[in-house]
Amino acid sequence: IECSTRPPLTGVRYNPTTGEHRLEMNLDAVYFYSDGRDMSCCVATIQPIGVNISISRCQFFNGSWFLSREHQFLFVRCSDFKMTPVYENLHATPVKFRKIKKKSTSEKKMNVLLLGFDSMSRLNLYRTMPKTVDFLHSLGWTEMKGFNKVGDNTLPNLMSLLTGLPLPRSQVAYFDYFDQLPFVWKDFSSAGYVTVYAEDKPYLETFSGDLPGFKNPPTDYCTRSFFLFGEKYFVNNDTGTECLGLQSPTEHLFKYLLDFVTVHEDEPFFGFFWANHFSHNDLNKPASEDVHVLKLMQQLSSLEVMKNTMVIFLSDHGLRVGAMRKTNIGWYEDRLPFLFIALPEWYKARHELRFRNLQENANKLVSPYDLYSTMLHVLQNGVWESSPGCKTCQ
Repeated sequence: IECSTRPPLTGVRYNPTTGEHRLEMNLDAVYFYSDGRDMSCCVATIQPIGVNISISRCQFFNGSWFLSREHQFLFVRCSDFKMTPVYENLHATPVKFRKIKKKSTSEKKMNVLLLGFDSMSRLNLYRTMPKTVDFLHSLGWTEMKGFNKVGDNTLPNLMSLLTGLPLPRSQVAYFDYFDQLPFVWKDFSSAGYVTVYAEDKPYLETFSGDLPGFKNPPTDYCTRSFFLFGEKYFVNNDTGTECLGLQSPTEHLFKYLLDFVTVHEDEPFFGFFWANHFSHNDLNKPASEDVHVLKLMQQLSSLEVMKNTMVIFLSDHGLRVGAMRKTNIGWYEDRLPFLFIALPEWYKARHELRFRNLQENANKLVSPYDLYSTMLHVLQNGVWESSPGCKTCQ
């Protein structure tokens, strides 16, 4: 999706020395939006209020604006001298804050980063994103060819991944909220990790939509309010408009991911990023995103994120609807989503047996329950616990 042919008039700049973020005007882009006469810009902040959102009054700013912890999600509007809006855009920024550090141990803490795409089988990843697949293979990522779903749709598969519990949609419909469940990001947060949860389509969001959602933000950083405002303000199903300002939902998600790992490069983090926008119930649309996903992986590599991060790249299931699903191969693809895992070189050298086990398991049956236990294994420094939903998982 090409959302704009014009450069953005505003952007957020991060200063790694001071740790500050600033909203700044791009003066070189002014003439793309006005004839050079007076133009004024204002900025409003988007905040979560329970499962809903609030937006502040739009405050005028003159070229630069300092971002605090409360200014993570911004809506910017610029108007010409007639006060006619000529530019509207959104910015999501993981403004850094200080987290209470736990006592250090002799064991180096490894980050955990999960990036998932909805409804993509392993074979469809090969068909639609061959450049991305080739790049991951070139870096030596381990492909788990026997990764199998444990439930029909997204919810039970991500529940088993993130809580270790077999919670079908019919059961959670009776919950008030999801806050009380034992999500794995709570374990990482208790161990001093900075945590983030982000999905790019609110009405398709795993835990919200027609489900109760979270009463309070479940992680240190959570993007729901940003995408919820963007979808309500910009998206128009009648005209087919899917862009949130000058970027697609997935572009915003990818940028937020890159910004998050950049800002928190010096402290342990747990990140869960889930993209629904381009792959939900669509067999062919992911092909248009191959170059963008490849670029994301290349940027993560150039930022040296993998030097201290276990990266889990996965889906929840294959395509569940349509003519393809009715074929024999469609039946198999629905049950076999893709899964790639990357480990830091130091971790593979220090824990040779664990890495060898991972490689041996690449051709065996693996489920989201196994991933849940693997993440706890990393967190607890080698103490293996079977997930509560699968006591026989080893």
